[in-house]
Amino acid sequence: MSPKPTLPDIEWKPLPSFSSRWGKNVDLIVVHTWGAKAGARVDGVWGWQSDPANQVSSHYIYGGTVGPDKDRLVQGVHLADKAWTNCGFNPITVTIECNDAIFNYGNVIAQDVFGMEVVARIVAWHLHHFGLPPTWVQGKALLSGGKGFTRHADLGNAGCGHLACPTTDMMRWSRFRRLVTREYLRAGFRPTFQPH
Repeated sequence: MSPKPTLPDIEWKPLPSFSSRWGKNVDLIVVHTWGAKAGARVDGVWGWQSDPANQVSSHYIYGGTVGPDKDRLVQGVHLADKAWTNCGFNPITVTIECNDAIFNYGNVIAQDVFGMEVVARIVAWHLHHFGLPPTWVQGKALLSGGKGFTRHADLGNAGCGHLACPTTDMMRWSRFRRLVTREYLRAGFRPTFQPH
């Protein structure tokens, strides 16, 4: 029997690029991959986001369950604030940036199969925390107030136009969707997860 995924501890490393949600509620949890060159690391992604000239930030940067960044989860923006990753959707989203190996993004050779289960647990915690359903929101539902979780790609040009992030492999994404539902129904969430 395989182990059940648990929430990793969080490192708080604030990023300079963020702003107010101006009273908007969180409606969507958005899953990303780093989209970085092979060998990218959590600190490298955080470092790029920490340059104010790049005007980009994420709520979380997750290193996965294998390799040198095993179990590292860095939070760069308070959940109460708006991170700058999803363009027009920034005010209503929480962003989770994942190691490319989790969704086998781009030219990554290694895969982090269990890392996907941990990301599903992280997404499920946030759905529970914000009172959102474990529903994949896509298409017209994104423009009509749909609530749940989604791929960065699903946000289209209004979400900065990253149309392959975190994956275009619908079999892989379907597996992730099932994992999110499983973790949401498994529940047993600890009351606090993020430090900020």
